[in-house]
Amino acid sequence: MKVLTIEEHSSVLAAWWGLPRRPRTLVYFDAHLDLQQISPARLRRIVDCTTAQQVAALSKPHHLHPDEGFSYSIEDFLYPAHRLGMIERIVWVAPPHVLSADPSATFERMQQMDGVEFEELLNFQRRPDGGVQGRLLGVELTICDFNQLARMSLPVDSLIDIDIDFFIALPDESAWVSPCDVFGIIEALCLSPELVTISRSVGSGFTPLCYRFLADHLAALFEGRAADCSHFERLGEIAALRRAGTLESAASACRSEVERHPSCPATWHLLSLASSHPQEARDCRDRAADLCPAYKVSVLRDACEFPARGLPLNLATVR
Repeated sequence: MKVLTIEEHSSVLAAWWGLPRRPRTLVYFDAHLDLQQISPARLRRIVDCTTAQQVAALSKPHHLHPDEGFSYSIEDFLYPAHRLGMIERIVWVAPPHVLSADPSATFERMQQMDGVEFEELLNFQRRPDGGVQGRLLGVELTICDFNQLARMSLPVDSLIDIDIDFFIALPDESAWVSPCDVFGIIEALCLSPELVTISRSVGSGFTPLCYRFLADHLAALFEGRAADCSHFERLGEIAALRRAGTLESAASACRSEVERHPSCPATWHLLSLASSHPQEARDCRDRAADLCPAYKVSVLRDACEFPARGLPLNLATVR
């Protein structure tokens, strides 16, 4: 089993393009359904590709970038994946805050999507296991939570795709479930996927930077790296302490982790957030950025967080 960790979700299209071409079931953990119709001209450019590199070059460099010759982005890559014969069925495992917010709202959004016929929405039915099943833009779609997933029978070669924004509860922005819990559910399915893809979705603003390490934790679980799993599990505990406001305990635990894992940028970043000493916080923030460019200050990333996660915005923040 190959595990691929990527920065933004649309990169999976090029990764799937490199697999033997046959329709598959996709087990898809995400806070959003990235299935939207793209125009025939945009789709044709993807169909004409002969290499994965050509497919990757057609992805928009940022989801706010104009199309300008690009063919897909983070919100619509599932549609070409289906049209190119890579994905036949999507099992969308949605987090509780998406499923419980307003069930009718999900279908209202679907109704407003380009290319969706109202008749398609009428065919969605409740499954005996509690999930919902129907077809959308020609794709067989099942919507469920991860407990319902455990009761499903899935093809052994199903692909697994995880966006770590799945783990972040809104609006409080805490991790509502651990990678260990989700991995345990997946492991119990006894699947043998050719590829597991894990998207960070930090640069686009959908996942807070402080939780970037969740992708590394998942990758370590799938690859059986026990020592790394223990480290990232401790980072999860530290992040929870920080969210609870016990900053001194979080900072103390971070300092211990820094001693054991001095090359881990996520640990330095968490310490910068928990430290009550301004100079230490600045030094730690700089150290994290030196170790990994993703931790550098980014105005674009910060700005995208507001619409992506529904954060409150005021004039002082804009300034």
